[in-house]
Amino acid sequence: MIAVAVLGFTLSSLNSSGSADTSQNTTTTVAGAGSTPGASAPAGHQIRPTTRLGNLSKFAVIVSDVKAKVAKNDLAGAKTRVKDLEVAWDDAEAGLKPRDPSKWHQLDGQIDDVLTALRASSPTQADCASSVATLMSTINKFDGV
Repeated sequence: MIAVAVLGFTLSSLNSSGSADTSQNTTTTVAGAGSTPGASAPAGHQIRPTTRLGNLSKFAVIVSDVKAKVAKNDLAGAKTRVKDLEVAWDDAEAGLKPRDPSKWHQLDGQIDDVLTALRASSPTQADCASSVATLMSTINKFDGV
């Protein structure tokens, strides 16, 4: 499935002459474990990856959901939703990690920080919001937003 996603991304980033078109905004739809089938980037999220990790929009969608729940102090709901991020990230590891191990480890550590904050015996909104904001910022930076 990762090969299909990579092929789809590659094909969608080529213009009719067969050369890369970096001026065109490309939204790639990737269905994967823990994501809504057909989910694409959040509104206003233009995908122009700045790392070899590629399109991270399916993770950004989940992190946006978690961030919204944390903002509403629905930490139980955020904890439930972050499980989707954990599963999707783990499922994508074999395809992503070899592309850019350094960036993969950076995101992996930040995802662990979010999981730790939400799964604490007494999670606080401030700790959860901080770790989610850091993760979202990094995802956006790596996606070229």
